[in-house]
Amino acid sequence: MAKYRTGEYVDLDEHEVYEADGTRVTEARADEIVEEVIAEVRTAGRPSLTGRSKKSPHISFRITPEIKKLAEERAAREGTTVSQLARTIFEQSLSA
Repeated sequence: MAKYRTGEYVDLDEHEVYEADGTRVTEARADEIVEEVIAEVRTAGRPSLTGRSKKSPHISFRITPEIKKLAEERAAREGTTVSQLARTIFEQSLSA
C-alpha cells in the first residue's frame, strides 16, 4: 500500500468542508494546504538539533565491529538509539 494516497475530488464551491477550527476550506485554502503538505514531505527526515530551518553539523568516524556491537547493546538497554548514545557520550566527554 502506498504511503500517500489521493482522496476523492471534492468541488469546494458545491460542498462545504471545514477545518478543525471551523474555518471553511476554499479552493485557495486547499491549494495552501497542498503546498504546506508538500513542504513538510520535502523536509522530512531527522529533526535538526540546531533549529527548525538549520541543518545540524554531521560528524562521521569509524569504529570496530566489537565497539559497534557494544554500542548497539547499550543503546537497546537504555531504550535509545546508537546516535543518541554517541551524542550523549561525546557531549559528556567534551564537557568534563
